[in-house]
Amino acid sequence: MPRARSVLPVLPAVLPVLPLLLCLLLTGCGGPAAPRDTGEQDVRQAVAAWSRVPPQRLAGIPLEDWSYEVGSVRRDGARATVRAELRYRLAGYDSSPGGSARELTLAEADGQWRVTADRPAPGALPQLWDQGPVTVVEGAHSLVLGGEGQPPRRFPGSPPRPTGPSPR
Repeated sequence: MPRARSVLPVLPAVLPVLPLLLCLLLTGCGGPAAPRDTGEQDVRQAVAAWSRVPPQRLAGIPLEDWSYEVGSVRRDGARATVRAELRYRLAGYDSSPGGSARELTLAEADGQWRVTADRPAPGALPQLWDQGPVTVVEGAHSLVLGGEGQPPRRFPGSPPRPTGPSPR
């Protein structure tokens, strides 16, 4: 009667490649991959491109390190709502960036996403520039930002006149 051979001597040789073989089997049985939805990535890229520099209406405010960190994206067809954290520093005054929760609205047209609105996120306090034009007065050791309807005042060491309102 023929003697049965043991599979134990072969087992150590197969063990190192066993995970690879299992992966090949599992990926081969899954069928074609589902098409990837690039909409969220496109929205995130549109926000990144839009936020590279502060809006022109804030040109009078000495801002640095201006950026939006996207937290979540909610798409509905050709419209999207983004929750993001606005980070910025006042040049020469802030040692670290401040933050503000924001909600952005985007619209898609001709395959391109564009930011159409930027406002405080629900429950977040508005920034000074959300309330209207901002007047900037720089002193020798200070920076004063004033809202609409507040006449600029002279402070010790301040320049003779404000740098001007930022257009809205």
